[in-house]
Amino acid sequence: MFSLWNYIDADKYNFSVNKIVKEWYDLKINVGCSFVCDGSSKQLSKNIELINKAKEKKIQMFVYDKRIFFSNYKNNGKEKYLKDVRQTLQDYQNCPNIIGFILADEPNKENLKYVIEAHEIFKNETSLIGFVNFSWCDYRNVEYGSRENYQRELVNVCQNNLQLISNDRYSCLHSKNYEEGFKEIGIDKYFKDLNFFYEVAKQINVPYITSLLSVGHWMYRTPSDKDIRWQLSTSFSHGVQGIMWFFIHQHRLADDYYDYPVDIHGNKTRLYDDLKNQTIRFVDHVVKPLEGYTFKKVWHIEKNYGDTKLLEKNDTLVYCHSDHHQNGILSYFEKGKEKAYLLVNNDQEYAEVFFIEFKDNPDKNYHIWLDAGGTHIIFIK
Repeated sequence: MFSLWNYIDADKYNFSVNKIVKEWYDLKINVGCSFVCDGSSKQLSKNIELINKAKEKKIQMFVYDKRIFFSNYKNNGKEKYLKDVRQTLQDYQNCPNIIGFILADEPNKENLKYVIEAHEIFKNETSLIGFVNFSWCDYRNVEYGSRENYQRELVNVCQNNLQLISNDRYSCLHSKNYEEGFKEIGIDKYFKDLNFFYEVAKQINVPYITSLLSVGHWMYRTPSDKDIRWQLSTSFSHGVQGIMWFFIHQHRLADDYYDYPVDIHGNKTRLYDDLKNQTIRFVDHVVKPLEGYTFKKVWHIEKNYGDTKLLEKNDTLVYCHSDHHQNGILSYFEKGKEKAYLLVNNDQEYAEVFFIEFKDNPDKNYHIWLDAGGTHIIFIK
């Protein structure tokens, strides 16, 4: 699944909906995100126009309607929220490409209770997804005391409730070492979150999707084409089944947000072309070849991030190591009796040569150069 966050108010988009849907289609977006809608007739009409246009391109949709968002329940109570949920579902009832509604984003401990209660009300009215995005940060550690406590809480409240697990973390693209080790710590936190939220999703048996950075902001750099490739490769190699770009279209002027794939004037930037090219390449060379395979396990090579297990010779049928001690990733996938290993160059800047050794047949050993974030699949049949 390729999706995106969309923060444009429905009555503030100054172009034809044909334009935005065409851009989604070019970027391989197969689950779009609607404009932000407050339920007014003007905004609702624009939102439905967008959703119907997406349907023509066979693009499914998440809907961002404030009436469904958990804060409506928290601020106005169950009776008002239930009425709004029913009205909202009725308003969009003729849009069969809708698969879910945005219900919450990065809820803290106080709000998690309201999110789950709102979600239960929502789910009693529809089979559509109530989309909740989570985020681990230093403040969560203050609230919960540890990742282990947070994991237990999420598994407890999400069991038999949520239909997917989603998170965001952009620290892997810190602009510079603002203090010693800042960039490395950011990468470690990124992988720690991938492992953490994958495990939560695995425990409650739902798909796991994550947000990847496509807009430079705050201390996060504007992604290069290598950064885009690296994010796609590293997330997929850790069991992610779908991604949401943060974000594609500029919704307002802001000094602390830098370059966008599509700016507020509707102009496509270098980022747009990089997203398009790297996504097409990733789909053709990773997603399609591994279609039908299930992610099982991941190891890191030379150096491990996020407490990922370091690869040892007896761990797999295929052992990989780098020539110049650069970091790599090896992931294991299965499809019936067929096995596949995905090798990733985990360096963000430099190419590296990796040696591939077969445990049962050394005559098949070979080596391959991979660019930063580059991938190579080894099939075992």
